[in-house]
Amino acid sequence: MARKKSEFLKGFGKAWEVFRVIVNAVLDLGGSDEDLSRLLKDKDRVRRIGEIVIERPQTDQHTAASVASDYFTPVPDADVPERHQPTLAKYRQLATDHGVPATTPVCYLVRGGLTLKHHAPKAGPCRENFRYLQDWNFPDEPTSDCLVFWMPRILDGSTSITKDQQTKFLSDLRTRLELSDQHLAGFGKVALVAGLILAHHKATGERIPLDQHWVRTDSSADGYRLGLGPFDDAGLHCDDWYSDEDAHVSLGVFALGVEPACR
Repeated sequence: MARKKSEFLKGFGKAWEVFRVIVNAVLDLGGSDEDLSRLLKDKDRVRRIGEIVIERPQTDQHTAASVASDYFTPVPDADVPERHQPTLAKYRQLATDHGVPATTPVCYLVRGGLTLKHHAPKAGPCRENFRYLQDWNFPDEPTSDCLVFWMPRILDGSTSITKDQQTKFLSDLRTRLELSDQHLAGFGKVALVAGLILAHHKATGERIPLDQHWVRTDSSADGYRLGLGPFDDAGLHCDDWYSDEDAHVSLGVFALGVEPACR
């Protein structure tokens, strides 16, 4: 006769899953045992994490049906590891200067695997579920495990200038803010930027870029640079008609920086 499964052990399995998720998340963010200990003492936060873990489908593989929260997890300012707090403070001030509420996440823990063509339409509203771009010829580079700092607004002064001018604009801003080289070093690959936009929408309900603007990315299709936006009732748009010499009043860039995930 088959042995009946213990309900107690089943419950313990769920508790272990919650603990495993918390430990992995802290390590991914570069946290220490001290950070982990402080988090585990916050019973309300552990309970909220437990509710998410227990209710979510238990799978070890990300599929095309994964949603934004599987790949992009907003990190509250207080939970950003101590070693990244100086960087966080600079992005938070930049966000404040652009009218972003103090409760809006400017840091995300990103897990690898999200692509524009196959995963972004499952992560949030996209125009025609991006069916129209499935045959576009561009390297649809998936996201990698990392910690991303960004400011969810088109940077003031980054529109109406060419790609090279926008690159210099970011470089000058990086110097002024005294950020390391992996910050403001580019516009971001299209899958990463789309994932951030859709995760921001999931976290805040806000559709960016604001005011029918477009944001330039580092990705190109058949010689034309990909842009994202506007994010209207049809969903997030993606287009490939921008050349590097285009300087449109509605085409700007985000400020973002990528820190490798620590394991």
